[in-house]
Amino acid sequence: MRRCKLSWLSLAAGVLLWVIPSFAQRDEFSEPSFQTKFGSADTVLVGTVVSGRRVSRSDPRFNTPAVKPFPDTPIYLCEVTVRVKATLKPRNSLTVGSRIDVLWYLPSKACEIDFPEQYRRASGEDLLLFVRAERNFQRSLMDNFWTAFTVEHFSPEIAQKLAKWKDPKQAAAYLVLTPGTVIADQFYYRSRLPWEIAAMLNANFNIANFLNIYRQVYLDASPNSRGHIAVQLFGLDMCVDMALRSAIAEGRLKVPVRRPTGPFDDPMVIAMDPDIRRQRDEDTVSTMSWTTKGELLASSKSQEEAIDDLTTRACSSSPKTRQRGRELLERYFGIKAA
Repeated sequence: MRRCKLSWLSLAAGVLLWVIPSFAQRDEFSEPSFQTKFGSADTVLVGTVVSGRRVSRSDPRFNTPAVKPFPDTPIYLCEVTVRVKATLKPRNSLTVGSRIDVLWYLPSKACEIDFPEQYRRASGEDLLLFVRAERNFQRSLMDNFWTAFTVEHFSPEIAQKLAKWKDPKQAAAYLVLTPGTVIADQFYYRSRLPWEIAAMLNANFNIANFLNIYRQVYLDASPNSRGHIAVQLFGLDMCVDMALRSAIAEGRLKVPVRRPTGPFDDPMVIAMDPDIRRQRDEDTVSTMSWTTKGELLASSKSQEEAIDDLTTRACSSSPKTRQRGRELLERYFGIKAA
């Protein structure tokens, strides 16, 4: 019997290699993941920059050392004033409309914040800002543009929906996963940020929680944005038909689609072949032939991982895989897939 030992997150990471490179050619050896930045920050907020000014030499904060500053660029210690629109971490710790002063080394004598294109995921004036406490003042998490994301659209409606999420990580997940906020709609389908969010949630939540958040994001999204969400979930064998329709409609997948030529072909081209999809469905089901709960658990590192794997399969677009995943979830763990 063949055992499947891949967790849902490693499965996503492997299958989703096709979305790379993501929007913005990032230096992946230098930029911390969203999970790392969120965990390292004392405060994470959405706000609008009101003003920026140079910190004078007479200010006791003037000798504050820079952290991961802009390379090969003159930098200046600035005090940036930000008007708060929402606080993600700790939840609602700052009053909406209040102001926070943040020390941040910037490559601008005038302390202007002008994100170069390679650092932008969206084209807005608001920021999702990571802040840390240092002595008795607030500091940018790093002294480069990785300490913030531009936010394209943060409406009162989004703020209201965001307020429903009480856990900081879930609130951050909802915001980042919502197309047109931190990730612009046109770049959403090939962004790696949703899977960085998945990695962040995986430390405390299972895939069911991640999919529940994504489900709410999907329900709140426009029809066009739903297609982009489907493309992201395509790598987990979810929303496959909608993802293909979206890719064709936007010209990313040309029709008529040629026949696949091998296993390293574009996954979407492969998915357009009904014979291959049927065979993959059969192959996957053949790896799920456990006859006891003990056999199933022996194929995973933990019961939580086993449930994650089955939940992924229970939400699959492949009919036999989906049916078998739901049967096993209910039989061995008493979980009924919605």
